[in-house]
Amino acid sequence: MQIAVVVVVVVVAVVGGYLISRQITQKRRAALTAVATSLGFRYAPDDPFDTVDLPFALFRRGDGRGVENVLWGVAGNLAVRVCDYWYYDVDRRARPGHHRGT
Repeated sequence: MQIAVVVVVVVVAVVGGYLISRQITQKRRAALTAVATSLGFRYAPDDPFDTVDLPFALFRRGDGRGVENVLWGVAGNLAVRVCDYWYYDVDRRARPGHHRGT
């Protein structure tokens, strides 16, 4: 019986966390859409430009990387693109037999 209560609590916590995260994401996307519109820019939640393929050193960092929440347009005579960029490194020291080269 106690195990069932723990399982229910864990499931409720996970579902609740997911729903809160989704609500925060939706609010942020709505805000970014409003900002883009006010600037005469466009907005996309995903990267329509394959930004991580651009030849910048930062875009080569990490074991995984991505771009999301992209705003783009023209400001003055300059093409502008703003985005959320993220990357992560896998800690290979945590797995036996793997090491990170320098």
